[in-house]
Amino acid sequence: MSYLLLISISILSGMLIFLPSVSEKTSIRSILSFSGSFLLSICFLHILPELFHQIDTSQSANLGAYLMLGFFLQLILDYFSGGIEHGHTHINHKRLGHFPF
Repeated sequence: MSYLLLISISILSGMLIFLPSVSEKTSIRSILSFSGSFLLSICFLHILPELFHQIDTSQSANLGAYLMLGFFLQLILDYFSGGIEHGHTHINHKRLGHFPF
């Protein structure tokens, strides 16, 4: 039952974009900034504290190093691919017409 509720909420929120009042750029930017901040707050306030709480203190330094390594690896991937590895490209207006390698 809970899965059906989650799927229906996801579908209904995705269909909001087709409403005429939501299709303005300012409201889309507000919705995107809210959803990004919500996901970031879930990571910092829920997932990471539970992750560090479940491991012992001898492994916490390794976990922090793995988190930083993953963060910098994502930055490197984004630099070389232009953002295509996560579903869209970041347009550089100086290099229009060049596909990222």
